[in-house]
Amino acid sequence: SQFKMYEISKTDEEKIKWLQLSAGNGNEKAYHFLAFYYCAHDKDYKNAIKYYKKAIDVNEIYTYTKTNLALMYIQYIEVRDLQEAEKLLEEVKEEQANFWFINHCYGVLYYIKENYEKSKEFFEKTCQESDLKRYYRGYEKDILRGIDLMKDNRKWSQSIKFFKDVGELDI
Repeated sequence: SQFKMYEISKTDEEKIKWLQLSAGNGNEKAYHFLAFYYCAHDKDYKNAIKYYKKAIDVNEIYTYTKTNLALMYIQYIEVRDLQEAEKLLEEVKEEQANFWFINHCYGVLYYIKENYEKSKEFFEKTCQESDLKRYYRGYEKDILRGIDLMKDNRKWSQSIKFFKDVGELDI
C-alpha cells in the first residue's frame, strides 16, 4: 500500500509523496503524519491543522490526532486557540479517559493559562502513568523542575528559557 511505501522511504521528499498519495485515498494515519510533518518540520501550522482536521473527519476517535491538534492550539502563538484545545481535550477524555497523553496536554494548557499548581498536578499525573515511555517520564520530570523554577520570581527568566528549550513554550 502507499502507506507502507511511506514507512520504507528514505528521504523526506519520498515520505511526503507517499503520505500525500495515501491521504488522497482517505488514510487517517497518512493525514495524521502529514499534519505532524507540517507542524514539526516545516512550522506550517495552517497545513498541519488542515490535515489534522481531515484525519479527525475520517476517524473522529483517533485520540493522538485530537491531542496533537489540541497541543498545537496551546503551544503555538500563531494558531493559539485555548477554547478549541479544551474542547478537543474534553472529547478525548470522554472517548478514552485513561489516555496518558491527555494529562500532558492539560499540563501545558494550564501552564499557558498561568495556573501553575494545576499544571504541575497534571504533569505529576503523567509521570505516574504506567504506559508512559521511560524517556518521556524523564521529560515530564524536567517540566516539573521548570514549574518549580517559576515559583521563585528570581528564577523566572530561567524557567522561560527552560520551557522554550524543551519546546513547550512558543513566545
